[in-house]
Amino acid sequence: MRTYFYLPVCFVVLLVICLMFAPARRVTGDLEVSGRPSALPANHPISSKKTFGDLCRDDAVEAIATAMRKYKSDVESYTCTLIKQERIRGELRDPETIACDFREAPFSVLMRWIEGKGRADAMLYVAGENGDQLLLVPSNETLKAALRVMGKTYGKRALNSDDARNAARYPANQFGLYYGTERVYSAWRAAMEAGTLRTQYDGVRAIPELGGRPCHVLHRMCVAPEEDGLTRVTLMFDAETLLQTGSVLVAGDDLIATYYFRDIKLNPKFDADHFSPERLK
Repeated sequence: MRTYFYLPVCFVVLLVICLMFAPARRVTGDLEVSGRPSALPANHPISSKKTFGDLCRDDAVEAIATAMRKYKSDVESYTCTLIKQERIRGELRDPETIACDFREAPFSVLMRWIEGKGRADAMLYVAGENGDQLLLVPSNETLKAALRVMGKTYGKRALNSDDARNAARYPANQFGLYYGTERVYSAWRAAMEAGTLRTQYDGVRAIPELGGRPCHVLHRMCVAPEEDGLTRVTLMFDAETLLQTGSVLVAGDDLIATYYFRDIKLNPKFDADHFSPERLK
């Protein structure tokens, strides 16, 4: 009698797992699914005569371009702790703390949630591998057990699946320090060309959320609300590396997102299989 009861239940659980982690069709929407950052900004001849602080005060767009060039010159990979909070589809989510390993070529990111996990304990994305999909280790113990029954420890989801879009403002193939700075550069340059760029430089301050690291702090006040209703943006550039390690996005009185990349270690030597699916077992 019990055997006949358990078999349908097991079948339903496995069916749910298959539906949740089966490959989803790739869709496009307001966030790009693929593509690399735009061309690196050309070096401004005047910028070489100014300090980074001077640029933040006098030419914010060139300061951001300088940070982009610095990244491309110095960074091949890094590890960090990402502390983020995002408003997604109108809902401000709980803060998340994530241990991240990143490599530029091929574009690879491994995330393991420390605090604030949602549906995943870990995520791996490597451009052009694993069907160009996300590999996810679920946080739910029942789902983990069901996957083990199938001889698996992770499932797959498309980069721009509904699950992925509901978990983060940007897809995994737009993760990282450079993409965040490139998005800011595009928006601020457009505002500068339209004559609506308004910025304020606060000098160098120690940022508690970044472990007390001294950072150049730069604000922008939007003349008219922009994407997600943004009205104010605060950027933090590490005073030593000049990389953009922190940002705060606000719409009126509402927080849209905060991103802090702390405890950054540049250019670690990863093992050949560091970004392989074996890391999720």
